[in-house]
Amino acid sequence: MDMEIFSEPIVLNNKNFRCIVAVNVTEKMLHEQRMLKAIIKTQEDERYEIGRELHDNVGQILITALINLGMLKKHINFDGIDWFEKTKESMNLAVKEVRNLSHRIAPNFADDTTFFEATKRLFSTFNADNTYEINLVFEDKAKLFPLNVDIQLSLYRILQEQLKNIIKYAKAQTIDLEVSIDNNVLLMSLTDDGTGFEKKNVNEGIGFANIKRRVEILSGTFEVFSSLGNGCRIQVRIPLQ
Repeated sequence: MDMEIFSEPIVLNNKNFRCIVAVNVTEKMLHEQRMLKAIIKTQEDERYEIGRELHDNVGQILITALINLGMLKKHINFDGIDWFEKTKESMNLAVKEVRNLSHRIAPNFADDTTFFEATKRLFSTFNADNTYEINLVFEDKAKLFPLNVDIQLSLYRILQEQLKNIIKYAKAQTIDLEVSIDNNVLLMSLTDDGTGFEKKNVNEGIGFANIKRRVEILSGTFEVFSSLGNGCRIQVRIPLQ
């Protein structure tokens, strides 16, 4: 049971006592958890709809435009061929970016894609310009463990959220991700060597709140370790039983 305990000192007949009230809030906690799951599911449904539209609609429009552009090549004179090639290159880049964006918004864990493979793809698109030194360390068991879709998606979103924080605030050069499984508990640590911050001087932002909410729904724990000049490490523990 989840309990809330209230305690208050009282005086009766010149004697000191303490009044303690214990309230069973198990049902309240379960209701809040169900509400959070519903909210996150709605958000994910919206993201998947946008991701599918990008991939199936916008992506196909661009590919059709590329085909039509190819049909025009034989009608373009020598003076215009450079502009043709530049336009074709830009459209190919747009197709690639739309595909990458749709995968980030709506990662597909329903097929044979593992969390390890999805994570590699996420870091590859995140670090496309090689701004950061990336070190991914997956224990062999963590690479092969059959995580359910909800856990994979939550971990993926947690990584996205913290990578966004690193881009905005950290001024980091190196990012390390470690994932392991021990005694049916998944441990994921994401560390950067950026500027860091004093936790007592920083209000919990939306990013950390989102991470914490996702972890709590999975009955896990979330910790942040940071200090000025010493980067930041977030650590997530998720029970797999």
